[in-house]
Amino acid sequence: MNVAFPEFKLIRFPGEAGRLQEAGMSAALVRELGDHYERYHDFLADRLRSLGAVPVIADYDSSDAYLADWQLIHEVLIAESMLRACRRHRLESEPLSFAWDGLVPLVDEDYGLISVSAG
Repeated sequence: MNVAFPEFKLIRFPGEAGRLQEAGMSAALVRELGDHYERYHDFLADRLRSLGAVPVIADYDSSDAYLADWQLIHEVLIAESMLRACRRHRLESEPLSFAWDGLVPLVDEDYGLISVSAG
């Protein structure tokens, strides 16, 4: 299986998933992410939480910094969608689709990342 994963500039998964991601080993990465959803969800939730809040332009000295924080948020949400797809694929043999499934919202009212296990 050769899966075209989204190109991430700011998100590198930790541990084994990061090694597989870096090596371009897509089938093994699908297995790793799908089989260890909570581990990688927690990593993504921490990354999103580290920003503190949705960026407000007035809080930044430059548009580059503002846009970089938005890019990180965007990549976290894409990575969570991808992670959920890998989990569905491994648990339910669903075809891989990195589009948001809409079954469990990606973020709560405080913009915290929601685990699919919560839904």
